[in-house]
Amino acid sequence: MNPSRTQHFTSVSLSLSCEDQSNSDRWRVRRYTESEQWEDCSSSVWGSQTGSTCTISSTIASDTGVYCCQSESGENYHPVNITVHSGVILESPVHPVTEGDTLTLHCLYQFTTPPNLRADFYKDESLIQSQTTEMIISNVSKSHEGCYYCKHSERGESPKSWISVRDLTTPTLTVLQQSSLFTGDSVTLRCEVDQSWDGGEFLWSKNSNTESTEAATKTIDSVKVSDGGEYRCSAGRGGYYTHYSEPVTVTIYERPKPKVTIKPDQHVFRGETVTLRCDIDGEGVTSWQYSWYKDGSGSVFSELHEHTFSPVTESDAGKYSCYGAERGGSR
Repeated sequence: MNPSRTQHFTSVSLSLSCEDQSNSDRWRVRRYTESEQWEDCSSSVWGSQTGSTCTISSTIASDTGVYCCQSESGENYHPVNITVHSGVILESPVHPVTEGDTLTLHCLYQFTTPPNLRADFYKDESLIQSQTTEMIISNVSKSHEGCYYCKHSERGESPKSWISVRDLTTPTLTVLQQSSLFTGDSVTLRCEVDQSWDGGEFLWSKNSNTESTEAATKTIDSVKVSDGGEYRCSAGRGGYYTHYSEPVTVTIYERPKPKVTIKPDQHVFRGETVTLRCDIDGEGVTSWQYSWYKDGSGSVFSELHEHTFSPVTESDAGKYSCYGAERGGSR
């Protein structure tokens, strides 16, 4: 928002931008006003959109309403209440204030230079500070959340603005499987918030690309190499979001294929020594656990990298295969 406040004077320029971490142009600005219908900035007479930025060249009172960002799929995100008023306004932050931050409020008047007024400040209809040019609240807490306005004895009073306080909750992102995976595996990520969190939505960010869901878990079946990357999550409720979690890197490797070798040869005489060897080439696993099978049997007859028959007998003849799993893992 430019100017960055929830209340604005009439007859001024106002710009609203939808931004994400990739700074893409895939967002559009929409609003819902007293006309009781959604309006797109890109197809309207009240504003013009360039990229993801909507500009209102000269504000009027009927521009008062709820503004939000619309995704390519048509979903609305991050609503903001905007009030356009002639005379006295309250300069208050657009987005929720984070616990522990400092909140500063000013009372402004449209027809003086500079516009700052010495006024009284109110919260929830109660006077909290009188005859001052600004009100400063240090170390904001949830108790400071409420409806604020300012009043000047001669100029009048401002509209009311609700100020939200965002807690410092930071989710924890965990990978329920190993963070290193092979193509074809399934992976589930869980975004865990504190026990007081109930409902809401979750933002999932991968390499700065963001999607929103109502689920606290994200599952990718039959992963590809391109599914690897740096994942983070954020939890949202009541129009605002927690900080992003610490990033978790998921690495996807091409699934290796075991190779069986026989020494000295597939055709040997009874009484000789025969060694089977299982070799697995591929990244992502430092220690393999081996399983040997004979003639398609479901039973494992050896768990060694090499299995030796000494001496070999007729009963050892057959078709052998090996399988590799990450030692201590599930693959």
